Amino acid sequence: MREYWQVDPVAGTLTGLRLADTHFEIDGVYGKGRTVTSPRLPGLRFPVDRVFGSA
Repeated sequence: MREYWQVDPVAGTLTGLRLADTHFEIDGVYGKGRTVTSPRLPGLRFPVDRVFGSA
């Protein structure tokens, strides 16, 4: 697994993490009103608000 996402429903955020050698590093933190993208998954693009039912 080279990438995974953490969903925090309390904070209303999605955190993308990528594998860097032997550990994961934060790639981005996306909150309400932002659009999620992924450098490793071309074409992945959606509003965070859709995940939390705000859109």
